[in-house]
Amino acid sequence: MFNLFGASVKYVDVIVGVLIFSLVCVFALFDVRDSFFVSFMALMLASFYLVKYRKNLYLSITLVFVIAYPFIYIVSQYLGVPYHYLHQYQENGYEYILFTSMLVFIFIFFFSVKKNVSFYLPEYELKLISTFFIILAVLIMLVGLASVWPPVTTGYGVESRSSQLFEYALIFLALGVVLKRPAFNKKDRIHSFLFFSAIAVCIIVPLLFGRRGPAMMYFWLALLVVSFNFEAKTMKIIFVLGVMVIMRLYALDRADTPFSIEALVMGSANNGSMSNHQGGVIVSSVTYIGLVEEGIWDWGVRLKMATGALVAFLPYSVHPFPEVFVHKYVNDFATIPGSGGFPFVYAFLWGGWSLVILIALGGRFLIWNKSSLISLNLCKVLVLAMFPRWYAYTLPVLLKFLFLAFIIGCLFDLLLSIKKRAA
Repeated sequence: MFNLFGASVKYVDVIVGVLIFSLVCVFALFDVRDSFFVSFMALMLASFYLVKYRKNLYLSITLVFVIAYPFIYIVSQYLGVPYHYLHQYQENGYEYILFTSMLVFIFIFFFSVKKNVSFYLPEYELKLISTFFIILAVLIMLVGLASVWPPVTTGYGVESRSSQLFEYALIFLALGVVLKRPAFNKKDRIHSFLFFSAIAVCIIVPLLFGRRGPAMMYFWLALLVVSFNFEAKTMKIIFVLGVMVIMRLYALDRADTPFSIEALVMGSANNGSMSNHQGGVIVSSVTYIGLVEEGIWDWGVRLKMATGALVAFLPYSVHPFPEVFVHKYVNDFATIPGSGGFPFVYAFLWGGWSLVILIALGGRFLIWNKSSLISLNLCKVLVLAMFPRWYAYTLPVLLKFLFLAFIIGCLFDLLLSIKKRAA
């Protein structure tokens, strides 16, 4: 009997990969642009990985997050309900490019011949230094809170405020995790208590200003730390999904959308369209693709976007290539609901299909590498913690954080190297 998730799992993954590649090639050869079928394939592939990695809490919840996007699109098509109230550039051919690139990205990023996978993080045992950076992250968060006080918890208007410190604190909290991974034992209980207390502060403070993006990054960091210590169990997954439902309810309240099961599940707005969250990300991404496919953004513009990504760490006000901040640049050409955009769509804008593959391979290298360097492990933790942010909103912010994290990590690598030589 063929064991789908046992000893034969490596062959199943290869078969799935060959099937996906073959279908993509056939569709391209005959110029078949069926977005519904390709989105269904993306949904099935992500579901396959969800079942395969069901013992890893982080991957289980992350794949649920990934599945939500093709699921929303498929249901919207089946019910004949618009996935957003904005319709410019929302054409089947452009949606096909979106979900084909999603399919390719999901396969490359999550592929593994192993059934039971876990993320590697060396034990540096620098507890004192780790504690310092955890406390520093909390202090940075509180400074950000004081700078934008008082809170504004509802609405998407101009009165809504935030601080960049809400996000930059993540680098130092992630560094604290890398230097001493929080563990659930008597020896490390004080350190672990401090970490999760810091996580609670870092989640609550952005939510005081209606900022789910930063809050989700800290939630995902906590999810990663828990997955280092425990396998996924049914109750743990239910608890985490319950927290995500609460965040969804919070989003409905912030958007002043009356509660209903349809609004909760589908993100439907008052006008019946799916404007909240998944629909917004899809409509933004398809709009970017439409501007490229119709020649409004030619290769000159796309080259500026790609070049700008290389120096994404520069502030927007002084950036020589502001085109890289697509969610702002697009306002001169079309209307989108926010700052959504999938990473594979950014890659498609910057360099076409080849860059979609390279971006997926780069992300795969960072999360699965087993290096002992603090710099690479800090980048790994940030990629995993920031997943909801860079997967569904903006890739340049991840590049900026990775640049800063790599510099900080290299300093630690240098200091440890000097210490070893002196010893």
